[in-house]
Amino acid sequence: MSIETFSPLPLNVFGSWITLLDPSDAPPGMSPNLADVDFFPGGVRTRPGLVSEMTGIGGTPQINGLKSYINTNLQPLLLALDSLGNLYEENSPGVLSLLVAGLKPNLYFASATHFGREYMALGDGLLGQDLPRQFDGVHFDRVSQSGPGEGPAVADSSTAGSVSPGVHQVAVVFVTRQGYWTAPSPPVSWTAAGNLKVSVTNIPTGPSNVVQRLLAFTASGGASFYHVPASMAINDNTTTSLTVDFSDTILLSGTSLDYLFAQVELPAQLGTVAYAERIFWWGERANLDNWRNLSFDGGWDASGNGRPLG
Repeated sequence: MSIETFSPLPLNVFGSWITLLDPSDAPPGMSPNLADVDFFPGGVRTRPGLVSEMTGIGGTPQINGLKSYINTNLQPLLLALDSLGNLYEENSPGVLSLLVAGLKPNLYFASATHFGREYMALGDGLLGQDLPRQFDGVHFDRVSQSGPGEGPAVADSSTAGSVSPGVHQVAVVFVTRQGYWTAPSPPVSWTAAGNLKVSVTNIPTGPSNVVQRLLAFTASGGASFYHVPASMAINDNTTTSLTVDFSDTILLSGTSLDYLFAQVELPAQLGTVAYAERIFWWGERANLDNWRNLSFDGGWDASGNGRPLG
């Protein structure tokens, strides 16, 4: 009787053969723990565990939102929101830098990249709970905001001009650095004597993101508001008085701003999506919109007494 023996393949032969296979393609029964095994030419070892790719965040909060923001240079930048209400940006690989603090805590964010900006909705998973924000790589601003809470003071100037006699109205519009035009202030009227200029004082100033104010007037006895860019734009957020001259003919050839009176301040939203060159929002909380300057973004009294307009 003969006895036959079996010699197993050396490890390097076995390892070289299995290395050519993806773990998902290994035959059934080859190894019950193959997912945790790393085969390499001439050897075998356990696969590495989890590796930290970023520096830690102080206070050990939970991370409630992660999103890659694609800037105008097509560079992806990671945004991370923690449960304390801090938003971080990964502006260098593996390093989270604080972008903004003080958002409402324990919220999640959904966002959409469009027009070179990241539009963010902040909610609790059921409804929006904080104001929508936008980030352009430099500025973290509100998506929309209220207009001036009060109109300016207005009267005839003592110098000669072209303003037609009769009742005119004036309103003020804020323009933000993101290009957003707010709803106008409540209109203020005066009765022009005619053939004079108009002196506008106590022009509202807005928050730090306001970079321009626009004046809009009605013709004598009219109800529609027009803006003449050459003479009715204030290209700063500090000037509080301006003398303006216009005839009704020049005014009515200007830009109509009537549509801005229907402008709605965007309240808290749960989500957002970009579609067909538009940004859509949903998950709005029930709210009353017949308030004036409730968020204090509508300017402050020019006299310096600290009173919010409206």
